[in-house]
Amino acid sequence: MAFVSNSADDKCDRIYGNHYNGVANGDMVSEFFSVDPETLVVEPHGLSDYGLAEVTGTGDGRAFLFAGPDPSVLVEVDKATGATLEVTPLPGVKTGGGFAFAFFGGDFYFFTDKESDSTSEVTHLDYDDSDGNGVQDLKVVVEDAPLRIVGAGVSTCAPLIPQ
Repeated sequence: MAFVSNSADDKCDRIYGNHYNGVANGDMVSEFFSVDPETLVVEPHGLSDYGLAEVTGTGDGRAFLFAGPDPSVLVEVDKATGATLEVTPLPGVKTGGGFAFAFFGGDFYFFTDKESDSTSEVTHLDYDDSDGNGVQDLKVVVEDAPLRIVGAGVSTCAPLIPQ
């Protein structure tokens, strides 16, 4: 689950989640939901195609899933319905024994334990092509962090563009 802003103009946020059911992917295999910030009631929004996924959001109101296991993908989902809007393949990124991801400055960072050895690999995706080369470069930035990262919270105030 993750906080996601309502929109670029409305910085209020709510928690969104995707039911983790062990089914990697398929046609409408999982439930996409949010938690009402006033009543704390879980509100179903629709079905998603990914049952092994983490959720993160952006300050401009977009919701994303990091789904696996192999090959992993980054999925932008419609917050109202859970429907897939866009899928970005993540070649070589394997979730393994634990995984998480975060958005910061227009890019995504993926934390994976691909060898299931209680260490994490950190991979950076230049999602907004801030280097201007016309490619969403995917690069390992830390090969063997000395811990397994299984959660990565992101503030909805995190910058949308490189700093």
